Amino acid sequence: MTILTLKLFDKWHFYCLFVSDKNTIKNMKKVFFALIIGFSFASCNNEIDLFAEWENIPVVYGLIEADGNDQYIRIERVFQGEEGNAFDAANNVDSIYYNDDTYVTLTNNTTGQFTELEKTEVSATNGWDREDGLFLRDPNFLYKLNKDELSFEPGDELNLAMYNAVDDTPFTEASTIVLEPVDYQESSNKILSFRPGKPTGFTFEHGPNAKIFDLIIYLNITEVNGSEITEKTIKWIVTQGDVIPDNGSPFYSFSILGDGFYSILLSQLEKDPAINRFFGTMSVEFIVAGNELKEFNEIALVNTGITSAQVIPTYSNLSNGLGILSSKASSIVDELVLSEVALDTLRNSELTAELNFF
Repeated sequence: MTILTLKLFDKWHFYCLFVSDKNTIKNMKKVFFALIIGFSFASCNNEIDLFAEWENIPVVYGLIEADGNDQYIRIERVFQGEEGNAFDAANNVDSIYYNDDTYVTLTNNTTGQFTELEKTEVSATNGWDREDGLFLRDPNFLYKLNKDELSFEPGDELNLAMYNAVDDTPFTEASTIVLEPVDYQESSNKILSFRPGKPTGFTFEHGPNAKIFDLIIYLNITEVNGSEITEKTIKWIVTQGDVIPDNGSPFYSFSILGDGFYSILLSQLEKDPAINRFFGTMSVEFIVAGNELKEFNEIALVNTGITSAQVIPTYSNLSNGLGILSSKASSIVDELVLSEVALDTLRNSELTAELNFF
């Protein structure tokens, strides 16, 4: 489980945005780093008021997937006050999380069905711990959608709403379209060939609402050191947050140079004459996400250079608050094998010969 924290200061508030997703859409890291870089170049006003009159500002991060499993959405809030230490507030559970006077619903606008999400402490129930940092780790609350309590299909519109339980008044809402499945079109012989200087192509089928994608390849390797045998899996993030062209075709082909395959092995494996290695199978995973995440990326990255505007725009599809509600879909294909040509290059080229593949 990956937890990313983003702390943004502006004239009025101390913002805290927590991101949590068991499977992740991993391209969020790139966006957050870009935001941090942009703020480092922004001009400062010597008279910054970090605290102001309290406002109810929710922070939501959710990616819905039509995979038949339970869904988890992180919902927290901006904390602020007229006085006090922001770092102390970051470790106060009542400053970060909503209390029982707030409830959250998810409605399938296509069918009219709805359900209330369950506020769940996931450290104890799921073993999902928050990483160490400025913010408290325990408890770690997410809002859970039980798979049996709301049904939805690809193409359905889902609406999230947060309510004040005192008067049942919604104070923020966000909607997204559930994405269609993504399907990797592997070759009939399930062989991948990475040749230096030559392109290797990947094609996947997607629905009309998929706007960006990640490509991840998992490389399985066996290491033998004397009597010790170790199984390793290298996670190769080939690309993150690439835009899917809006050309009306349900198929998209993406190519990379084979050099990246050898580079990732060199960066992850130690050159040790005592270790012999055997290359096993590979898995290819495609993850696609909806337009909300695409717009989030584009706006966050548009003003992050040295010559950019001093005020960085923000994107949120909440009617009030920060963050995004979007949808994702993923597909993973296992048991792919490396071509004999690529294996020979791996074993004998000057670049990788010292990795001792057999």
